[in-house]
Amino acid sequence: MTKKSFEDKQSPKIWGIAIVLNDNDFGMAFSNLLYSVLNLLGWMDQRQGIESLKQRLTQSIVSGIAWHYESFQNEGEAMDDNTKDYLFNRRKIKILFNEEAFDEYKSRDHDSGAWYLDVLGEKVYFF
Repeated sequence: MTKKSFEDKQSPKIWGIAIVLNDNDFGMAFSNLLYSVLNLLGWMDQRQGIESLKQRLTQSIVSGIAWHYESFQNEGEAMDDNTKDYLFNRRKIKILFNEEAFDEYKSRDHDSGAWYLDVLGEKVYFF
């Protein structure tokens, strides 16, 4: 996957998404979250502006973090207050799109504590 391959294709407004947590304990939970986001993109109205799309996707990702954690990481059990604080306050989750997401993916080593969704390739990468 290269930046050039994105530039050569007719691409949607959102072609890359990264979640940066810097904690590799959540691999399956957030990988599944990004595959859910990929499905969501198919249902979203792509005619809206890019900032509106980013805002709606960010809200969906933040909302999905708790559910995906509880479903795929915590075997269906609700997360306790300490875990909520850890995920949503202490880790300072970053959600990045397109160029920012791609640049983060290519330039950083997060010890598999970050995930990149290649929308065009329909694949999630840990980094």
